[in-house]
Amino acid sequence: MPPVTCSSQDSTPPAFRILAACTRAKADYDVHDLLPAALAELGPTFYPVGSEAAQEASARALAHRMLAGELTPKFCPRA
Repeated sequence: MPPVTCSSQDSTPPAFRILAACTRAKADYDVHDLLPAALAELGPTFYPVGSEAAQEASARALAHRMLAGELTPKFCPRA
């Protein structure tokens, strides 16, 4: 049984269904290829691992959390 269920199979994007049906044994091999397509279908912005865009988005997220008082300077990594 897939780990994710939806009320209607028609409402679940195809790449997400394939990703959800991925077994643990195949996950190490398949998830890296399937995840970008599944995220693209669901709508969030996806940055390739290690890309400059991913690093900038991470820095913005950390700065936002720090300015919101959710993090203190001692928890922020040093460059």
